Amino acid sequence: MSNSKKGKRISKAKAQRRFFTSGLLFLIYILIVTYFPPLVSRYLQVIGSPLSGNDGKPLILGVFYLVYVLSALILFSIYAKANGVKRKDFMRPCHFGFLDYLKDAILIISLLFVGIFLSSMVLNPLGFNDAFVAPIGMVQADSYLREPLFMFLFIGVTPLIEEFAFRGVLLRDLGRYGNRFGILTVSLLYAFAHTSVTEFIPAFILSGCLCLMTLRYHNILPGVIVHITINALFLGSTFVPERYSWTIVATIGLLYAISVYLLLSRKFQRIYVSRQRNLWYTLRLFLTTPSVLLTVILMLVQSAFAYFLYR
Repeated sequence: MSNSKKGKRISKAKAQRRFFTSGLLFLIYILIVTYFPPLVSRYLQVIGSPLSGNDGKPLILGVFYLVYVLSALILFSIYAKANGVKRKDFMRPCHFGFLDYLKDAILIISLLFVGIFLSSMVLNPLGFNDAFVAPIGMVQADSYLREPLFMFLFIGVTPLIEEFAFRGVLLRDLGRYGNRFGILTVSLLYAFAHTSVTEFIPAFILSGCLCLMTLRYHNILPGVIVHITINALFLGSTFVPERYSWTIVATIGLLYAISVYLLLSRKFQRIYVSRQRNLWYTLRLFLTTPSVLLTVILMLVQSAFAYFLYR
């Protein structure tokens, strides 16, 4: 198995060991983020803790905030150190002007809505509802959207953590086996991590776009800014009165028109990812690694459970 970054060959056994470490880290991360905050908050509500007032929402969000930030930073920092991923590898100096931001944001948001539309086309006839790409582990419910702490987490915290973990540490490490492999595996893990059938396609597309941004700029901060913009726009759209909902449709149409213009006029700097030998072999090796396979199965089971619980 070749390592396209350094022109060296990596043995199958060594690649499997590294993949096993990646899967184990991700499994721990998913278990903590998905299951620990609700269990703790539920326990405090049962014992009658004074912190669980107001339906327990501030407590749940507070616990999620602490667990989410600490687990992601600690786990992925340990992973980066163990695998030789340095912060400077995805935090290099770059020029990211306002026009660059505007063009990238418009194109990525347009592609994201294409993903949402495709997901709706496939899943709505099967009884699934539309869903936006919510932060990993966060409850996407109307009762939370007006909570100030939820807004802060949704817009300001989760984009930074997700870009650091996925497009920073994981993309840099898995990209050693080729950029196409890195983009594909990181996007698959990101989509599976949302444990939502309806969010899978949009999350995969969003991650792929943000991976390409990171590879272009060698820095996760442009992706963080665009990710914050996307979350802010979605949250802002929930405050639009129903009688003005046409403005959302009109805005999406305008974004599509601008995107088509940017692509046809070649005013958007395309990102080319070179072809990679043994891509599907490496991907199959990665997905059949026990820890990775167990993590994927767990996320699929969680997705099915959430569907039958909230349908």
